[in-house]
Amino acid sequence: MVTNAVMELKLAIQRLMNVSQVKPEVVQVITDALKNEQITATHWHSLFDAQGAKTAIIQKIYSPQIVRLMTLRAMVIPETLPEFLNWLNGKLSKSGNEHQVVSFNFQSAICSQFPKDNLTEGIKLLVPKLLQGDITPELFCCLFTKHRAWDVCRNDFINDVRYNLELIYHFFQPRTVSNKLIFPIDGFKFKEVPWEKIIYYWNEITQGYHYGIDDYEPLAQLFELLREYPLSAYFYQISRGKVPKNVFLRACPNPKNKVYLFTFLGLTLERDVSLIGVVVDFFLRGYIVPIKVVIIFSIILSGGSLWMGSQFFPTPVMTPVYEITKDEEQRIIKASETKNVSKTITAIEQLKKEPEFKGKDVLGEIKNILDLDLDYSIVKVNQGPQQDEREKLEQGIERRKLSEAIYLYEKKKAQEGNSKINPVGYIVPNGNTYKLLKKEIKENLNKKNN
Repeated sequence: MVTNAVMELKLAIQRLMNVSQVKPEVVQVITDALKNEQITATHWHSLFDAQGAKTAIIQKIYSPQIVRLMTLRAMVIPETLPEFLNWLNGKLSKSGNEHQVVSFNFQSAICSQFPKDNLTEGIKLLVPKLLQGDITPELFCCLFTKHRAWDVCRNDFINDVRYNLELIYHFFQPRTVSNKLIFPIDGFKFKEVPWEKIIYYWNEITQGYHYGIDDYEPLAQLFELLREYPLSAYFYQISRGKVPKNVFLRACPNPKNKVYLFTFLGLTLERDVSLIGVVVDFFLRGYIVPIKVVIIFSIILSGGSLWMGSQFFPTPVMTPVYEITKDEEQRIIKASETKNVSKTITAIEQLKKEPEFKGKDVLGEIKNILDLDLDYSIVKVNQGPQQDEREKLEQGIERRKLSEAIYLYEKKKAQEGNSKINPVGYIVPNGNTYKLLKKEIKENLNKKNN
């Protein structure tokens, strides 16, 4: 049965690659075989290699027959799509892009009969290659050319990415203290993008900190090519900390206002502005520009004159006592590393076993002192290969919360005059933060008993 089906497929592949005029009944043989679970990936690879696919890659063969063969292979075997794109665009011939035209025409001839799911799977497998730099945004964008095979996936791809960004935004909306910070990763429609970095750094990103998360810049460039400017601006903001002017003005709902900031899916997007542009807009056109840019420019103009600066330029707002700076964010990130969280876990377990706290809710007291809503059971789980991506992300978020709360507690005590406390974001067993927590727990328990 399988042998007969494979032989029939072999003939169908040969007929499709050797003639420019495609017959629907031949394409039907291919699409029917894709539904046949007895035809495995091994069968498909063997069939295409037997017709010269592997040789074409190695020897860079671009005859019309081989181009049709390789195009069909990329549509049938999704994981070969990245290789196909690099192969197809790796030839510069005197006749220009003739081989590409052959591929595009072949796609147009058979795409209406081809299952969309198969093509979508190829797009999903291509995204990691884009983010790793193995595929350029330009090559990726070519797949979505109208009347080509993968164009049917374009809207779903765009909508799924946007849906996931909306999911992230709504998840971080103000919540009650009783709600647990467990991210519904299973709700993602497009899981091939490493969304966890956006989730993990969401607070820093939305507060204007920029850590050079350039993993997402290829997506910014791709959506720019696709003319999906709000999505492009979103990923530029994350990767660069600013949005190129041309993308910003196309993404902004009302570009004639010359605004420099607007919000999209909870993220404030900031236009990249030159100093000359600030001068022109602020002094000649009267537009509102980012206040931090005005402050910087005012300092330059004042020549260091504090009097002039105070007369003509905005007075900088005083930094709140416990606001986290960028350097402190880096310390908190370091404190969230496994080796440092392990020290904190050991210290907490040791506090729970202190003889004077026997039978007491020590963990509850620690949470109250640190002003922390935490699922400690997630924090404690040992990391390892048995954890899936969801569990790793949930644990990362909980550990980050714990480290930040400890850091702010230590910072507060240091600013109150406790010279023994050095804010690091983790607790060393029997260290100064440990002793201070132990003292406060004891005081709180005594108050409850009196």
